Amino acid sequence: MNPLSYSSSLHLQDRRHLERIFFFNQSQPRYHERIVAAIELYSKPVVVVEGEKVFLAFEDRAVGQSLHVFEETAKGRLFLGALLYTRDRPERVTIAHIALRERCRHNFQILTQIAEDLRKNFRRIQGVRELHFFYAGRTLRV
Repeated sequence: MNPLSYSSSLHLQDRRHLERIFFFNQSQPRYHERIVAAIELYSKPVVVVEGEKVFLAFEDRAVGQSLHVFEETAKGRLFLGALLYTRDRPERVTIAHIALRERCRHNFQILTQIAEDLRKNFRRIQGVRELHFFYAGRTLRV
């Protein structure tokens, strides 16, 4: 498996990829109830353009932040998806919204790597002991 990388934004030319993966994802019907609950609890996801950068954000920008996931290939970075997260409790970070390319949905290696990378990243934040995936209703110890 190729290494993964993360960024808080994308280049403007990737806006359509972001919108397609996040707002027109074929997995949405499967998670419809959880998506609606996440919007009601946290905030609606929106695409924000600032200069030459584009990123996913909560409509209420005070709620949390985003990460955009890439696969590093010999041909360059391939955009895989995006997630919105928030520290909704002092000891927990919650992935409120997540969407990945269809090919990732059944790729256990990529899903496991993303979860492990997030655990490592959030472990560095003082007091955070849990990583909660809202759509799945699962919590991991960091």
